Amino acid sequence: MSDKLLFIEDDKGQQMAWRMIFEHDGGFEVSLANDGLEGINNLNGEFNVIVLDMSMPNMNGIGFLDEFYKKDKFKKFHHIPIVVLTVWVDLDKVKETCDRYNIMLINKEESGQKVIEKIKKFIEKRNNNYGIQN
Repeated sequence: MSDKLLFIEDDKGQQMAWRMIFEHDGGFEVSLANDGLEGINNLNGEFNVIVLDMSMPNMNGIGFLDEFYKKDKFKKFHHIPIVVLTVWVDLDKVKETCDRYNIMLINKEESGQKVIEKIKKFIEKRNNNYGIQN
């Protein structure tokens, strides 16, 4: 059984390119959400990781994270590792938000293989911290 990944990204080209990388190189089963609001509405306990873009309409990445971590109804999902995949890695607000919520920040410009390696290590680390067996 493969790990399930929720990819929250508004750009269709990015969705398709990264979906192929996540599925073929990472072995993930990928579900897509077109913005933070759709991502929040599609949350369930089946995801092993959430990969999130920052710049999106309706609800951006920071809005998603604030909603996810501040509303009690989402506490049951806080064990799910979240990775921010963005070109905004140097933006102070993005860095501060990722640090505050213990989220991995990865530059979209890294190779797909490096992104997969980082995500898998982060999932393993988070699972160990939460005592989750794969």
